[in-house]
Amino acid sequence: MSGREEEMSIPHATRAEIIERDASCCRMCGVFAEIPHVHHIIYKSGGGSYTSPNLVSLDWQCHARVHSNKPLWLPILQQVALTPGVNGIQLLRWY
Repeated sequence: MSGREEEMSIPHATRAEIIERDASCCRMCGVFAEIPHVHHIIYKSGGGSYTSPNLVSLDWQCHARVHSNKPLWLPILQQVALTPGVNGIQLLRWY
């Protein structure tokens, strides 16, 4: 299943909740996303859920970047989910 197909399987109400929580901003780079993609941090294939702690909004460029190297970005996305108001780029600068 592609990332876009996986995103489409997220219930509409849950997707809307995540986009509102993240203020339509990409949680990786912090940029406003006209059409945010809602991404699983732990993928469904790995047992991930449709709950808000496991979902983040990403712009299309960061979504593609995350899918290009899942093991690299997984710990960053996990930390982003635990740190409201902070994006992945900020976390990378701090560490």
